[in-house]
Amino acid sequence: MFDVDEFAETVTLDGNSVDVLFFDPWEEDQEVSGVLPTATAPTEKIPDAAIGQALVRGTVTKVNYTVVDVQPTGDGVTTLVLRRD
Repeated sequence: MFDVDEFAETVTLDGNSVDVLFFDPWEEDQEVSGVLPTATAPTEKIPDAAIGQALVRGTVTKVNYTVVDVQPTGDGVTTLVLRRD
């Protein structure tokens, strides 16, 4: 079962707050290139996620992203592939 409770962060997707597991390879390893950040959430929390939507991370220092791909896994989880604006 997918559980965002322990490591989730709240982002804004298309104007709505949602808890996601956020992965940004540039934060993890500055040597990685060509890998885009992702946000993963239960599909039921982001049923209308679509390419082109805005995702905003952070409350004080906001970072803006655009959804470039929506990847439902088929087991109730969706990963959004992002591009930093």
